[in-house]
Amino acid sequence: MDPGWHIEDGDGGVEFVIGMRWSALWRLAARPWVARSFVAMCAADPASGLERTRFSVRTDGPVVVQRWRSRADLDAWARNSSRVHAPAWARFRRIAAGTAAWGIWHELRPVAA
Repeated sequence: MDPGWHIEDGDGGVEFVIGMRWSALWRLAARPWVARSFVAMCAADPASGLERTRFSVRTDGPVVVQRWRSRADLDAWARNSSRVHAPAWARFRRIAAGTAAWGIWHELRPVAA
């Protein structure tokens, strides 16, 4: 794997950038739970390691930048089936599969201590 395409696990915080791309906005309007789930995942939750969130909307979709205490905290939150993310992600993948009308993209980068 090209070392430019992943980050090494470390002790510092990470910045998680995630966005939704839509080319058919009406599909999102027909599934309001997607937007509700996305917004619910943006709330700061210091106990989980999520320290802060910034949100913006571009013409092709929303973008969220989150600061996490560590990559381990982010991974634990994302995989926790009792939180909003894991069930919402599974549902989105089932429904959005096979369409190019929308998509989710993300990247993770280390932040200076």
